Amino acid sequence: MLMPKKNRVAIYEYLFKEGVMVAKKDYHAPKHPELENIPNLEVIKAMQ
Repeated sequence: MLMPKKNRVAIYEYLFKEGVMVAKKDYHAPKHPELENIPNLEVIKAMQ
């Protein structure tokens, strides 16, 4: 999936900082609970 580089970097920074990341399987959620500016769909696809 194509996504902005700043979003991808923010997802991976959070993952490496915390060590684990979860995302509710809700593809239509407007944002991820911990990452306020990033859509939940982008988090799900980055973690696949």
